[in-house]
Amino acid sequence: MSWYNSRRDVIVNLRKRRGWSQDDLAAELKKITGKVFSREKIKNWENGEREIKSSDLVLLSRCFGVSTDYLLELSENPTIEGSCREAAEYTGLPEEAVEALHKISSDNIRKIDLELIASLISSDSFRWFVADISGVKYAAADVADVISEQHTLDSLDQSSENLRYQIFQTMESLKAVLNDAFGADDLLRKARRELEE
Repeated sequence: MSWYNSRRDVIVNLRKRRGWSQDDLAAELKKITGKVFSREKIKNWENGEREIKSSDLVLLSRCFGVSTDYLLELSENPTIEGSCREAAEYTGLPEEAVEALHKISSDNIRKIDLELIASLISSDSFRWFVADISGVKYAAADVADVISEQHTLDSLDQSSENLRYQIFQTMESLKAVLNDAFGADDLLRKARRELEE
């Protein structure tokens, strides 16, 4: 059994567990999107005669209340919460941050915006930007410590200068992030193609 065949078996099993016919599943998908899904399309997905688009896979996960990872058999845990927990453990991000990213992807945000977010997060310039923000945080804490402990003016000047430098570095990093994001010709060409379709 191929990977694609087992994925469609998951969809058939989820549909049958709910006691839904293919028409029922099409009606549920219409409730979510407002778009008409034909029984024929569902049948073609289940018979492997038609590839399931990623956008339709997201709709199926919302319809069944399971994660896309579960539909793709990347996780044995059907719930989004479990996938969220796994993603949090994998990335080191708090679950709330992972949930916020998931919400962004499920909030009728345009596909091009999601691609932009993905390209931003995965760029080296974004990692530098995050590191620079952290530098600002620590430099600001240093200034606060100098003030609260009533150190000399020289100490305050040094701490303030470090904070100004960290802020400058952060602004430079932000420029690089924006240049990477909006200077990406491939992304812009892809966006134009999608808008023309």
